[in-house]
Amino acid sequence: MTYRDRKAPRTARQLLLYAVLNGVAILIQLGCLGFSRYVLQLADPVADNISGTLVGQALATIFRYLTYARWVFPAERDSER
Repeated sequence: MTYRDRKAPRTARQLLLYAVLNGVAILIQLGCLGFSRYVLQLADPVADNISGTLVGQALATIFRYLTYARWVFPAERDSER
């Protein structure tokens, strides 16, 4: 099991953080698309795919990776054991 060494999960807190951070990641991805469309005036399908799918999804994935590791599934410290 992946988290076998950890204490009982704080599922309600983790679920809420997971949902909120996913919402922020979605806004990051949509923000990249919006920036491309409304600031740079690039409204063709290729620009949408590059800004929304490639750039936006890459930034959202990095954001999720960093925030999940820190707040949703934090590693237990040795002093807390």
